[in-house]
Amino acid sequence: MKKTNKGLIAIYMFGYAAFLIFAIGVGFFTVENLKNEKLLNAELEELDYLFNNYDLNYNEIDKKLNNYVTTDDYLTVEKAMKDYWKEIVKNCRRLEEIYNNQDLYLVLSFDNFYSDSPNFMFSQNIIDTSITQLQDVKNNLAYLFDKNTILSFIDEYELDKFYIDYYKDLMIDEDTIVDSRKEIENSIDYTINALKIYQELFKLLQDNQNSWYLYGDYIYFDDDNVLNKYNELLDLIENIDFSDVNIEQYI
Repeated sequence: MKKTNKGLIAIYMFGYAAFLIFAIGVGFFTVENLKNEKLLNAELEELDYLFNNYDLNYNEIDKKLNNYVTTDDYLTVEKAMKDYWKEIVKNCRRLEEIYNNQDLYLVLSFDNFYSDSPNFMFSQNIIDTSITQLQDVKNNLAYLFDKNTILSFIDEYELDKFYIDYYKDLMIDEDTIVDSRKEIENSIDYTINALKIYQELFKLLQDNQNSWYLYGDYIYFDDDNVLNKYNELLDLIENIDFSDVNIEQYI
């Protein structure tokens, strides 16, 4: 009779079973990884599409940012990514509120010359407030469009390097970050500089109340120097690319 080493066979069978379990587990883990990455990449593409529309659809953006599609550590990556974009949206909303402020529109209308002249206190106050708010939003967005700031949203979580690197791949493109920050700063500076010119225009009229008067839909000047300064300011508003101009050289 041949002898068999049952202990060796048992060890072999156990090892084979363990290998199968490991192989299945790795396979499942890989499939889940690919599934989560596919979902997260799709989320980022949809967000990119929503943010690049001329008119931001905040309802759709909010829905997307408050809905999570991944699991496990990928969910943490998704939360970090969407928490960052929520901050962007919050500041975009603030910017839109400033631009849509009806008082600001009123200040820039000709009717305001009648209602707020000759001291233009209401106008100056609205413009001062708007400039401060715009500067605040500009600083916030400049801070957000920064590599270290973007990374800070994932750094607060204790994740394996694999997931941190994946987050970086999704969120960090240094050229895009720099270009976006510059575009945002130039756009807001354009408005701030325009408002500063209106500020100077109202100050000019306030300081020279005896040199002009309103009649019908026109403003008339008795002093040519005041008239020339007034027209220079209007020319600035109409013709200059404010994003590239240091306004102090003109006023």
